[in-house]
Amino acid sequence: MRRSKWILVAVVLWLLSSVTACSWFSRWTERLVTPTATLLPTLVRPPTRVATAAPVITINPHDNTFEATYSEAQLEALLCEKIIPKSDGYVQDISVQVTQQEIIAKLRVSAQELNKTFDVTVRGLPVAKEGQLFIQVLGYEIDPSLEGWTRLAAKTLVRGYLDSANANRGIPIPINGVSVYVDRVELRQGAVYASGRTN
Repeated sequence: MRRSKWILVAVVLWLLSSVTACSWFSRWTERLVTPTATLLPTLVRPPTRVATAAPVITINPHDNTFEATYSEAQLEALLCEKIIPKSDGYVQDISVQVTQQEIIAKLRVSAQELNKTFDVTVRGLPVAKEGQLFIQVLGYEIDPSLEGWTRLAAKTLVRGYLDSANANRGIPIPINGVSVYVDRVELRQGAVYASGRTN
């Protein structure tokens, strides 16, 4: 009788240990197969510039006059075409604001030799010279956070590629697709208007 009791106790203990082992094994295998969340890097793409540099042109065939309109987005695209390739990779982007008094262009400049990325504010006016349209640079301001020799080097750098883009008469603003003679330029809020006659 005593022997049977011990056999029964042994069987119960064996069953309990088996259940415990199965439970532990089940949790262990779940940890192996359960996928864990993985943080993946987010790819940030630069903004795509969709505007073209071509103005909106209206021609009056009765008196051979025209009017061309450049929006801020079109001026941005045009200045990017004119300035960025001549900056040897220094100018990364350009934004433009047109007021009734002037054109304000903000250039994002990255100079690896200075280990600096900074903004340059360029102010200019549209002018008509010899029948063509130009933006004449009046001046520029370097990011005030630059000081000392770094500021002096940045000024020299910016002056170089602005002078190259500005040429002698200013930054040329082409009116493609039609032969025209520009004799009047007007600044309005958000746009530059040029008018004259067709050739």
